[in-house]
Amino acid sequence: MLDNNVNIKWLDNLLGIPLIALENEDTFMYVDKSAQGDWLYTYNLSKSLKQPLYEQLITRQLFKNEQQQLIAASNNTIENISTKTKLVTVSGAKLRVFPSKDGIYYRSFRNNKYQLGFYGYKREGLKPQQELATLCVQICDQLQAVTDNYYVLSKKVSLANILSLEISREE
Repeated sequence: MLDNNVNIKWLDNLLGIPLIALENEDTFMYVDKSAQGDWLYTYNLSKSLKQPLYEQLITRQLFKNEQQQLIAASNNTIENISTKTKLVTVSGAKLRVFPSKDGIYYRSFRNNKYQLGFYGYKREGLKPQQELATLCVQICDQLQAVTDNYYVLSKKVSLANILSLEISREE
């Protein structure tokens, strides 16, 4: 918002949670909570038009690419919901995605081993990189976020004390 004008519009016909703004400022995506299933819909404010995306939220990671298209990642697939196109599939693996301005970094876990990959927006397709494989060996288990310029890591430390308790009954 560049100006100080604020518009408020009450939407009686929607019951849900807004997620992200889409193509323009008049359209947003939301999770419909009026029925079971957490279905995804778009709503255009200027046309008062509700449209189903025929997708469920489930456990997806959602974000927009540079063309304002909706990208979803769940289980072993990254797909463009706007164009109904599968971008990445890693069979038998669970994916976690890290969107960046040039593409999508994704970490997969399969056969007790992490792998790091990249899908580029400009040159559509997978980009196998030896440097990503080398980097993944060092940090993938700690990886929390990736951008073109940095990696955010976390370290988990667990401590446990074992205590024994003896309960006797006096008679």
